[in-house]
Amino acid sequence: MKLAYLLAAGAAFVAATSAEAATLISADVTGPSGTIWTTRHTGNYTVFLQSPGLGNFLNPNDESINFNVANTGVTRVLLAGEGYTPGTNIDSDPLYNLTLKFDGGQTLTGVYTPATNTFDGGTSFVDGNTTYSLIEFSYRRFLGDAVQPNVAVPGGDGNDYVGNFRISAVSPGAVPEPATWAMMLMGFGLIGAGVRASRKGRVATRIAYA
Repeated sequence: MKLAYLLAAGAAFVAATSAEAATLISADVTGPSGTIWTTRHTGNYTVFLQSPGLGNFLNPNDESINFNVANTGVTRVLLAGEGYTPGTNIDSDPLYNLTLKFDGGQTLTGVYTPATNTFDGGTSFVDGNTTYSLIEFSYRRFLGDAVQPNVAVPGGDGNDYVGNFRISAVSPGAVPEPATWAMMLMGFGLIGAGVRASRKGRVATRIAYA
């Protein structure tokens, strides 16, 4: 029983990690014609981010975002943008570029083509022990009035934009810190002592019954 406990403690030390979530601080959707939807308060239309689901806006009044992306699994964020070009129901551009910026200076980018409804691949970056990758992005016109240019309430053009993006986070293996290594060595020492004590006990028992 003691040996099982010590083995479990050793396994917990091995699994220890100091990984932290990456913090998303801005998002831009742009097209080659010069169209811009952004969270950066530049006077252009706002792209509104929603997570975990529809209506849960991260920036409902065009404020700054400070969104922690999970350091394991997949994080999905919905998008909404004001209709442009006004008065039409077609996409403003043949493709859209997404740029996500994080508080550590990292970026993720990807391209979406409305005509073929295809995501043309995204970039990745490594933060600590975690690899973050843009694995999905879409953004296109729909027949609805979801938001205004700079506030997440209906109004303005009746043919707005919707879409989403997904970020995957993968940590293939934790790298323990120095203090963790010391604890691990202590734990393995205790495991070894437990094994030796157990062996001595079995030998003593055999001698007693010989």
